Amino acid sequence: MPKNARRLLAAPVECDGRLLVDGGLVDNLPVDAARAMGADVVIAVDIGTPPLRRDQLTLPLAVSSQMIAILMRKNVEASSAQADILLRPDLKGFSSMNFRHAAPLVAVGEKAVEAKAPELERLALSPEAYAAWRRRVLERRPPPPSVDFVSVEGTSPRDAASIRKYIRTAPGRPLDTAVLERDLTRIYNAGSYDLLDLRMAQEGGKEGVVIQAKPSPMGPIQLRLGLRFSTDFQRQSDAGVLAGLRWTRLNGLGLEWKTDAELGLNRRLDTELHQPLDRRGRWFVAPVAEYQSLLDDVFLGEDMARYRATRADVGLDLGFNLGHYGEMRLGPRWGHDRFSPEIGQSDIFQDFSVSTGGWSLRAILDHLDAPDLPSRGYLLEVNAYFARRYMGSQASYNRAELAWHGFATRGRHTLSTGLSAGTALGSDPPIYEWFWVGGFDSFAGYQRGQLLGPYYAVARLGYTYRLADLPIVVGRGVYLMAFTDAGNAWLTTADIAARTLRYSGTLAIATSTKFGPLIFGYSYAKGGFDQVTLTMGKRF
Repeated sequence: MPKNARRLLAAPVECDGRLLVDGGLVDNLPVDAARAMGADVVIAVDIGTPPLRRDQLTLPLAVSSQMIAILMRKNVEASSAQADILLRPDLKGFSSMNFRHAAPLVAVGEKAVEAKAPELERLALSPEAYAAWRRRVLERRPPPPSVDFVSVEGTSPRDAASIRKYIRTAPGRPLDTAVLERDLTRIYNAGSYDLLDLRMAQEGGKEGVVIQAKPSPMGPIQLRLGLRFSTDFQRQSDAGVLAGLRWTRLNGLGLEWKTDAELGLNRRLDTELHQPLDRRGRWFVAPVAEYQSLLDDVFLGEDMARYRATRADVGLDLGFNLGHYGEMRLGPRWGHDRFSPEIGQSDIFQDFSVSTGGWSLRAILDHLDAPDLPSRGYLLEVNAYFARRYMGSQASYNRAELAWHGFATRGRHTLSTGLSAGTALGSDPPIYEWFWVGGFDSFAGYQRGQLLGPYYAVARLGYTYRLADLPIVVGRGVYLMAFTDAGNAWLTTADIAARTLRYSGTLAIATSTKFGPLIFGYSYAKGGFDQVTLTMGKRF
């Protein structure tokens, strides 16, 4: 997720027994409505896009859009005649779905205003008169109302109780619209409600906020499916079917059951019960169970051996929500690992199994605008594991890992930074708990596991250029990506030095699809290693 809710199309709204939809076909330029509200002078802006050319009318959808545009054009022409001043920006080459063309559209709008400058100047006030008018308006502005109550309508009492845990607007305080907006965003991002609305209401001489929530037609059960495919066209390939199940609102406090699964060359199953401990959902407990069976490559110089690593863990976490965008959790973990050679011979691993037990710590802050191919925000994640013999582990050791990703966008240009690092915290972990570094998402140019050690660090600096936009029903865009990685994995802290750093560079083209990002890239790493990568699939 992100994360922030973005509603592109408005759902119908029921009001006074009528179902209301967008008024584009009937009154797309509502000059009459502005007059009815008391406007003395109406400055109308016609943002209708020109009709399609004949050579563009090749699909049924294009023909249907043209018919709708013609109907809308008729009522626009009738309404525009009633306006005192009509602004008509030149929108040739733009469509109503070009949400990401804000910058060039602003320039088009400025030109339309400049063309009507003589007419607009006749309505202008002097700076002194405008300042006086502005002061009078601000003086007449009523103070924000005091909120005496906050209620939830349109859903069951149990769902209403679940919704209240997302609400920070408190009775007895002046209404803060920014806080209320964040409340609605949290409720919407919970994924269980298809439509949200609010109104100010008076009950028993008191004034408060009423939030109306329409449950999603899918109900509390949400199912997601996806595909994943990746290959480096050399040694490593991976393909799998992904599935995600989320069952919400299982009790009044908002118990959720979340399960993610992958079936393919690599197999995963993660399931968790997330039980809030209070109405506001600040504290929670989460029984967890994880299973994974992965094909891992171990590199010894020029030799490589492939192993099937199977791990099963269970645990119980106690957590605290860090606002809407993050959480921190701590809990015990018990598990069993097994390693079985499949290809090649290696003196590192034999066919063996081992018991594990320890304490798991995790903290995450996720402010990214999208889970795949983000353009803004940051992600900070810290994971630590403290294995202890008294909890059943065959050895006591520590491991901690930090990951940072940051993105900033201006126009079509995006700069990104990344840092991932792992440490044994001065302990001596067994080799199966070392960090396996390599791969497109870790250290491009090297294969997963090609760099191995109890300590590692990789820094990434990247640049992305948005080549083209895609229709919203298909994805977000087509991107050209370039980034460089620097880092290594080390056996001891004494080995960590600038002279031991490795480097790689990557060029890639990427696009977004309904099944997740599609990325095709080439990477070259120090030492003569190169890699061609093709990745497709949605992350859950």
